[in-house]
Amino acid sequence: MDPLSIIAEAQIVIGMAKLAIQVGQDAAPYIERAFGILAENKPLTDQERADMATQEVQWRKEIDDAISSDDPTA
Repeated sequence: MDPLSIIAEAQIVIGMAKLAIQVGQDAAPYIERAFGILAENKPLTDQERADMATQEVQWRKEIDDAISSDDPTA
């Protein structure tokens, strides 16, 4: 795996860790996975990418719903 791909994949997983923290979920699995990518050169599988994309959509919806429920003009 080339260095740019490694960095790109690690950024995806680190972004998921940040998002997990925002919604009060455990970020440890994402941090561990980022370590696997960076230190052990273990790229994401297609299934992991798909699972993260699905999880991201769900968490972003939770954040959007929380923001809209706090909106005093809504």
